[in-house]
Amino acid sequence: MKTHLSNLKTLLPVSAAAWIGLASTVAASTYYVDLGPNNGLDGTTTPASGGNQWNNLTSGSNTTLLTDYSVSNLIDSTGNSSSISISATGVRANGYRNGGLLTPDSALLGEFAYSTATGDYFFSEFSTMTLTISGLTLGATYDLTLFATRTTDGDRNTLYTVTDDSGSSSLVLQTSGTGAGNAANPTGNNDDFAIFTGLTPNASGEITLTVTGNEGTQYGYLGAMSINETIPEPSSIGLAVLGGLLAFGRRRRA
Repeated sequence: MKTHLSNLKTLLPVSAAAWIGLASTVAASTYYVDLGPNNGLDGTTTPASGGNQWNNLTSGSNTTLLTDYSVSNLIDSTGNSSSISISATGVRANGYRNGGLLTPDSALLGEFAYSTATGDYFFSEFSTMTLTISGLTLGATYDLTLFATRTTDGDRNTLYTVTDDSGSSSLVLQTSGTGAGNAANPTGNNDDFAIFTGLTPNASGEITLTVTGNEGTQYGYLGAMSINETIPEPSSIGLAVLGGLLAFGRRRRA
């Protein structure tokens, strides 16, 4: 440590902002979201489970109609409230009775392995479902982990496109058909995610996600997701070091 501080003295021309950036820590939070109906037959909400709190973006019923839903002030995995909201447009909902994953394996899905989260889902049908994630912190970065499944013999692939401050990127996840899962559920995804990392919100504090069938596939699915937030914040130690360096520089100039 002494050697490090000594070396810092030779770099006094570096700006204060640069030093704050170098001497920083991060605050990280994770938000879990269950998407789907809440009628008891096709889906229910996911409560606090396994030490994690969940948010629920729910339709209230099974529906084949295009509808809009939203959830505000997401809580993180420890129950702390936030300014983050999600609004979803172009939504259809289904689940327990139509191919949802009712016996998720924690060895494969980790914190997503709750039947209430994996057993129901939102979907699009020859259309586009759009989720707008708002109330995000400018300067923070976000990772999105997306899970979807629909057990059925026909091959179905979902195209996810995320748009953030730097542009758009896409991933495809096989939800259904041969090879979608492992031996325990060979025609429905039970072991894979679509993951976007290092996303930055636009000037309005938003990131958008669209969900549709890929290359002519009729259906696109989204059943559960997590939002991992990383916010840089100045370290008190880093600021103290910076103050000392500036004082040293002033003495030298005097």
